[in-house]
Amino acid sequence: MKKNILQKGFTLIELLVVVAIIAILSGTILVALNSARAKAKDARIQAELQQLKSQMELYYTSNNNGYGSATDCTSGTGNPFTSTGGTNNAATLITGLEIDNGSASLSCQASSASWAVSSPLSSASSTWCVDSNGKSNTGTATGGSCI
Repeated sequence: MKKNILQKGFTLIELLVVVAIIAILSGTILVALNSARAKAKDARIQAELQQLKSQMELYYTSNNNGYGSATDCTSGTGNPFTSTGGTNNAATLITGLEIDNGSASLSCQASSASWAVSSPLSSASSTWCVDSNGKSNTGTATGGSCI
């Protein structure tokens, strides 16, 4: 009489191979997810800077065609980047951008006739800049315009 030996279950080697494959796949997915998060954060920063550009144009038209006496994001009397109320939500956007950037800081250059704001991006070693001339591109804020 022949014995019919059937092995039920998996061997330890087979289980370890399956666990290793799952670990490799999950590691790959996590790397892709972190990259997508950084790109999403950059898109948010760019969108907030576009909103800032719109808010500054509203500020300009409602304040006798001027941007006040701001020289940076935080100081100056009549600074559109810090004053709230009326049609100006630029201060709220600046606060949001500072939170998004964590320890990195914004660069603001302003005068009564022009302004520029640049913010570091997280997925690349560059900054995104918007200014009163309508520019919106990679660059830094210098002298009231993006370069």
